[in-house]
Amino acid sequence: MRSILRHDPDILMIGEIRDKETADMAIQASLTGHLVFSTLHTNDAASALTRLLEMGIEPYLISSALIAVIAQRL
Repeated sequence: MRSILRHDPDILMIGEIRDKETADMAIQASLTGHLVFSTLHTNDAASALTRLLEMGIEPYLISSALIAVIAQRL
């Protein structure tokens, strides 16, 4: 992901956020003006916020970087 950010893309698609390192990079990319799309496996949309908090992402970073959460149940 770091090598991709060196090319200064407008939009990033991250397959899945599974760990704190990936979450940190996604948040930082979002805060530096990149539009970031990703998946996060939870039971509902509200649990996505809880999952990010459990990974150790600071609440102020989540509120600054997050635009939307969409949930889909199959």
